[in-house]
Amino acid sequence: MTSPSAMPEDVKQLAASGDVAAQEWLADFLRNADQHAESAQWYTKAAEQGSATAQYNLGWAYFHGRGVARDYEQAREWWRRAAEQGLSRALGSIGLLFEHGHGVPQSFEQAARWYQAGCDRDDAPSHWFLGRLYANGLGVPADRAKAIEHFRRAAEHAHRSAQYSLAMALFEMGTPDAALEAVTWLQKAADHDHAPSQYSLGLLYLEGSVVAQDAQVAAQWMQRAATGGHADAQFALGVLYYKGQGVFQDADKAAQWWARAKEQGHVRARHNLRLMDAQPSSSLSGMTLHEVDAAGADAHYWAKTAA
Repeated sequence: MTSPSAMPEDVKQLAASGDVAAQEWLADFLRNADQHAESAQWYTKAAEQGSATAQYNLGWAYFHGRGVARDYEQAREWWRRAAEQGLSRALGSIGLLFEHGHGVPQSFEQAARWYQAGCDRDDAPSHWFLGRLYANGLGVPADRAKAIEHFRRAAEHAHRSAQYSLAMALFEMGTPDAALEAVTWLQKAADHDHAPSQYSLGLLYLEGSVVAQDAQVAAQWMQRAATGGHADAQFALGVLYYKGQGVFQDADKAAQWWARAKEQGHVRARHNLRLMDAQPSSSLSGMTLHEVDAAGADAHYWAKTAA
């Protein structure tokens, strides 16, 4: 956590004197230091003076209840003000409220309209949001081609979740060229710490049908996703340690990763821990454990998207 005492004194003075840019800089600094209450105060000062980006960030503070009481109506109001000043990101944020029924009656149709407005200004998150609706036929007719189009537009703007969604859609197409492109998009997202993409790459390297089978590379991607808190990757990494697949065989490490997955409600991890408790601690054989799924269900279903 960054210490607020490290803030430049001249920035504090400028913010206190009413300088909007300094107020917003200070709010960003405090937010990144997890000082959310003070951050919200400075965002409010800058937002009230008309800063669109401060209005946008203040909307997210109200949406998450960080530094202020959670208030979806306030979030929508501040996003509306930001959108009126041309901040395209705010349009997609309002769409999220309608998609999930936060502070407004749930309406996928209204969400799609707001997302489309953001897409018209080439806002990457709006393209991803709208692509998800087309993928699932929510508020718009189900349309794989349009879903892929919107995922691609967002992915080209380095939107990690859209890169993952695009990869899943390409896998579903079932052609070798599409699968190779899908791996490229997964790699891009995984390189920027997108845990679902890291997990999916791990599955692909375990299976070896789209990329050359390589248990060590698979274990490396599983490790990164598991460290980032991905429960399925934690479970899979435990299996790899138990079997000595791509890593040195280590039952203790297997149990540690299964325990972390179990804490997140992972049923198969809990099952394996119970089986391990029934086995002699020195034995790594003879246990019929729950194993990693073949790379079908999770890595090749295009309609699944990551939050």
